[in-house]
Amino acid sequence: AVAIASGRLPASAQIEDKALKLVMNVIFPKNVDCADKVITSAAKELEFATRFAIENHEKIKKANEASARKKEKHGYSSKSALAPQSDEEKQALDRVRKPVVLVMALAVRRPEIIKAIMENGCRDGADVLAKAIRTNMPKLARAAATKHGAAKIAVQVADMASKKEAPLLICFLDNLVTAADKSLPSQELIDACQEIQKARLDADGKPDIRYIMPVVSGIKRVELLKELPDFVKGSDEILKTALHRMSERLGRYSMIFRDEPDPTENTLRGMSSCEQMVYLHQLDFHAIGIPQKRYLDV
Repeated sequence: AVAIASGRLPASAQIEDKALKLVMNVIFPKNVDCADKVITSAAKELEFATRFAIENHEKIKKANEASARKKEKHGYSSKSALAPQSDEEKQALDRVRKPVVLVMALAVRRPEIIKAIMENGCRDGADVLAKAIRTNMPKLARAAATKHGAAKIAVQVADMASKKEAPLLICFLDNLVTAADKSLPSQELIDACQEIQKARLDADGKPDIRYIMPVVSGIKRVELLKELPDFVKGSDEILKTALHRMSERLGRYSMIFRDEPDPTENTLRGMSSCEQMVYLHQLDFHAIGIPQKRYLDV
């Protein structure tokens, strides 16, 4: 049933759907022994998908490069990073997506399985598997947060992830807070991300700012000012993403400079685009060792 649900054994879409429901709604909940057997079988299916991704890595890479040259020649703009770049990659994504979805569905009930997802997705040459994981990560993150609590699952997944698995950990954390959310990130999740940041150091031995980027919209502005130099020193992508996320929950206040309602107490959260320009202009770029045009270029 697991092999059919994962798409490894040939079956129609209707049969695959029934197999998935059988695994998730009948076999897995039956008892602990059945649940363990389902987990073991699903892990094997994920391993098969990983091997498939690695074995076809060079083929997919060449097809993507050829497709990119063809599009450049005809002036076509590139697709999003998660979209298949060639027919070969699309076929491979279709092949590995089903076991990924199956294992993620089980991971909502058994969060420790997330370790296997990250570990396999970060293996050398498993790029197409990593893309399938990133594509489906929003569903996993939101479902796990709903069942276990966003702060709790963030810390649990961070404790599982190795340094090599950091990209998928960051992807998971990033999807705990989405643009569709109207409310600010909870203080519990902010505290969790800050603890993760302190525990996971960057190449310079400093807390890695990437781990708080998902929650910057809910961090107090006075605290963001302290982090601003590190965001500026990061890559263009880090700086752009941080600036965007700081203001994404401010709505009609995103383009104005806000004053603290009570000058004796810092309560404002996030940082509007106007505030970003003011504070970046006031930043001592000489002290942090980068030219001022750094943020102007971005």
